[in-house]
Amino acid sequence: MYSKYPRNPSQSFYDVENDYLNDLKMVRNELKCTAPATIIDLLYLFRVWANYIGNDTVVNLRSGGLLLFLERNLYSLIFFFGGLCELLAIGFLGEDEFLKVFKKFYESFIHEKKDLYENWFYIPLINRIRIYEHLGLVSKLPNEIKPPNKDLLKLY
Repeated sequence: MYSKYPRNPSQSFYDVENDYLNDLKMVRNELKCTAPATIIDLLYLFRVWANYIGNDTVVNLRSGGLLLFLERNLYSLIFFFGGLCELLAIGFLGEDEFLKVFKKFYESFIHEKKDLYENWFYIPLINRIRIYEHLGLVSKLPNEIKPPNKDLLKLY
């Protein structure tokens, strides 16, 4: 069952899907493009609206608790988009090249910054790559990639 809050409980999942497809048609018209619009286009328009036009509305959402709901949904979307891009990179580049790029990013961005490294388990990229290893999509993580402390992510 999909989330009911703050959606209308009488709407089915298929009603939500139809609303989404209609929104994509409106995005396509607003962007004046001939290609089909995607959720990326929808997120772009939302960002422009939130930053420049609807800033007061976004600030007012905080008082009703809806901002947290919105943020969590956006975080989930970004987590899965990141995963999709990484899976495509593994597929197109191959495991070795993907791990080479990941290792370079890890060494220059995560490991170099003490606060990030100490909170290793809260970094979505780290969680996803460990899931890829657990599922056999990546055979073995490089030896240099080690958690700083107790392993908080248990994969069975």
